[in-house]
Amino acid sequence: MLCLKLSNYPSSSRRHHTGLDASQQNIYIGIASIHECAYPGTLRSSGGKLLVCHDGKVYAIDGPFDVLVDKEDCKYTWVRVKPDDLIPDDALVAIVNENHGPVYIGRMEVRGSHAVGKVRIFCFA
Repeated sequence: MLCLKLSNYPSSSRRHHTGLDASQQNIYIGIASIHECAYPGTLRSSGGKLLVCHDGKVYAIDGPFDVLVDKEDCKYTWVRVKPDDLIPDDALVAIVNENHGPVYIGRMEVRGSHAVGKVRIFCFA
């Protein structure tokens, strides 16, 4: 799995390139609300609907939704994280969950396509 992390090198203001889908089309990250909670999803370069996975279902969101962009003074990059690794300190907090905990955006390759989803931290005491 990969986590998004802040990287300090200049770029023009644009949608953050997330990866490629199975048809080699560019994909981007968006965040939409489902059942009053925010979820990250995938937007294809051709535009259209934001695809969000939740509870084993794929939702096609027409909008409105937010899209992650790189700006002049900040750029994001993917950092590989293994199951036992800690999330990098400068990883992007996409949303804050109902328990006020951070939720990060992760990416994995699934059947030749990059899949975007939530990375949550669980603490068991």
